[in-house]
Amino acid sequence: MMLPTMPNKNHSSAPKFDRKAGSLSMFLDKVEQLSVSCELTPRQTIEWVICYAPGSDEHKLWSNLDTSTGNDWGAFKRELFAQYPGSTGDCKYSVADLEMLTEKQAAGQITTAEQFGIFYRSFMKISRFLKAKNKLNNHEISSLFMHGLDYSFRLQVRSQMWAENPKHHSDDPYTLLQICEAALFILSCNHDNVDTESALTESAISTIKKERFDLSGISSSLQTSGVNINALTLELIKHMGLQTAVTVGQMNQNGGYNNSAVPNAPRLRSNNCLFCSDSSHYQHSCPKVTKYIQKRLCICNNENYIILPNRTRVTPWTAPGQNIMERLDN
Repeated sequence: MMLPTMPNKNHSSAPKFDRKAGSLSMFLDKVEQLSVSCELTPRQTIEWVICYAPGSDEHKLWSNLDTSTGNDWGAFKRELFAQYPGSTGDCKYSVADLEMLTEKQAAGQITTAEQFGIFYRSFMKISRFLKAKNKLNNHEISSLFMHGLDYSFRLQVRSQMWAENPKHHSDDPYTLLQICEAALFILSCNHDNVDTESALTESAISTIKKERFDLSGISSSLQTSGVNINALTLELIKHMGLQTAVTVGQMNQNGGYNNSAVPNAPRLRSNNCLFCSDSSHYQHSCPKVTKYIQKRLCICNNENYIILPNRTRVTPWTAPGQNIMERLDN
């Protein structure tokens, strides 16, 4: 049985070295694999490496190494690596690189599993290298990963992990696996909620039917019979659940509106921020919410409700105030 032969330098299957330090290890590994399959001696393997040198300068450099004429393959590799600083990968990544990655990611938001996966893969590529070099341990890695999540998302992940394991001691860091499982669960729930809300909204819009009633024909008849048309209209509107902001006041005899409130009139949703009552934004984009959360005066739970650190809902019964911010202050 004939043994395979080493490919010619110009053949497409021949190992190639692009003169970059980071590629040297892969190049030598491929030569070594081919030499094993061809049952070459260490001396022959060294000769083939020199043969595959990418240019005349590299060929001269490699040929003049002290170990180039010997039979010690390991010694030859070590001497060749020394000619290309950084080729062994000892300084490929630093802790500063990982911290920079987490700080950059924390400045943005993760809203989908795809975005989470991109950050996770980038983080793991660096953290595994640093762990292998004994630069970081598991606790430090999980802590850094947690700080790579934006503040709001991080609070949700912590709340989810606490809900799953309420007996977990606060001094014991969560594992990377626990963080990932909680994060993916929250993202999947958020995605389901968005799909459901969109479907309900589209369904509601498609089923809305506008009705118009012409009362001009019966208005004069009712008035001649002594029936107050304005009072009757208000009563119908109230019972049909069509009360609007304009009809909260009662009609006067001239068809206008006064300031007295209609008892038990239904209320429309306010267009102001529920947290600070500002009309320029809603609670999810309120800058004051972020400040209060950063000061640990409150947190946002999985249902996007503002709650106290002891997980009590902030309601009018919790403390007096016109909005959530005033109740927290009180």
